[in-house]
Amino acid sequence: RDGAGRVLEGVHSDIVASHTLNNNTNNLGIAMMGNFEPGHDQLNDKQKASLQGLISYIAYDYGMNTSDRCDYKWHGKKRSGYCFMRPHMHFKSTDCPGANIMDYLDQLGSDVAAKTEAIRNKRAPVIVLAMLQKPS
Repeated sequence: RDGAGRVLEGVHSDIVASHTLNNNTNNLGIAMMGNFEPGHDQLNDKQKASLQGLISYIAYDYGMNTSDRCDYKWHGKKRSGYCFMRPHMHFKSTDCPGANIMDYLDQLGSDVAAKTEAIRNKRAPVIVLAMLQKPS
């Protein structure tokens, strides 16, 4: 994800990537371009919308439970979050993804949970295909 909110695929989801040492199976990694520590980059509205859309799509596509909450550690302290998405620092001693993303994580999880629930409850319309012909 870049500042314009564009999504770039690094490794296809069918391939085990190397984003979290010794924890690369049964998860997908999403990398954000920038330094999201205090005094540096903030997620802009385009990035937030893109991130929410991507995670909502993944959560829906994989049938993830987006309502359960779990605890994880952040700088040695227990913090509660959504089970379907975890920060890099949960798996490794690092500041990644950065405090500015951590501050947005709960809102992101709530927005994704609401969006995927709305998609699951929405009845798909019938798609009608037609061919337009020039009048003779």
